Amino acid sequence: MRHLARGLATALLLSAIAATGCYQPHAADCQLACVEGTRCPTGFTCRADGYCHAPSDTALCASDAAPPDVTVDDPDAAIAPATSLAAGARHTCAVTDGRLTCWGDNARGQLGPGRGVYEPAPREVAITSGGAVTSDWTQVAAGREFTCGRRGGGVFCWGADESGQIGQVATPVVAIPTQVTLPAAATDLCTGGHHACAVVAGTVHCWGDGSAGQRGDASAAIAAHTPRPIASARTDWTDVACGDAHTCARAGGDLYCWGALGNQRLGRPATAADHDRPTTTPALVSAGRYALGASHTRAAT
Repeated sequence: MRHLARGLATALLLSAIAATGCYQPHAADCQLACVEGTRCPTGFTCRADGYCHAPSDTALCASDAAPPDVTVDDPDAAIAPATSLAAGARHTCAVTDGRLTCWGDNARGQLGPGRGVYEPAPREVAITSGGAVTSDWTQVAAGREFTCGRRGGGVFCWGADESGQIGQVATPVVAIPTQVTLPAAATDLCTGGHHACAVVAGTVHCWGDGSAGQRGDASAAIAAHTPRPIASARTDWTDVACGDAHTCARAGGDLYCWGALGNQRLGRPATAADHDRPTTTPALVSAGRYALGASHTRAAT
């Protein structure tokens, strides 16, 4: 049923494109970027303006629209390796040579400012709506429908913000990368379904959704629009990882987890009462590498 519904939605989208030429849900942005030699949807042609057009559309996309920076990979060209890569529910981002690019779904602004409803190829994330980009990104993390990145010790987030996961007063969408107020420079970062966490001067701060205890601040508040320290007196936290509704972090070589209990993702009984604050278990002591999925945790001890 999901595939059928998606197919019907796509058909409706293409019908809208055919009726209006350039698909422009935003006043100044043409959509469906392409370059010569790449495929447009069936029945559409890649024109000189870099966008897919219906046969009946005789006009090029608006001249003041930002030209797409889609490129065709040269198989013989050297490709710089990505130093950070992250995937959300329907979008992906990567840091390469300090430059941050994102692609995929953009229905909630998770690709950054000046982007269409989706982008088929990587495009650089601009810090402002004026199009300024930077080359000092060090890490990117993708939540369900939002994105956070780390640059110069600062953490920036953008996209869906209904639970405060952008670190701002709740608004439906924050499309421009917005700096999160933290007490010191961040050294690690993660995003979950609707929450985010950062390691700051040996402590861990989390913000956004806490309905399952995934912020680790022992708070009953469902949403936190500003970062809160986790409920721990330790100051030797080194790294953090987020699942959809749970979080794990490492301190003194030991792994602690908190948040949703379902599927035993925290490594302890589903009846545990301390899921809203960091707690370790014998199975996770002295963990080496670890990773979190939507509803599970893996660790190498």
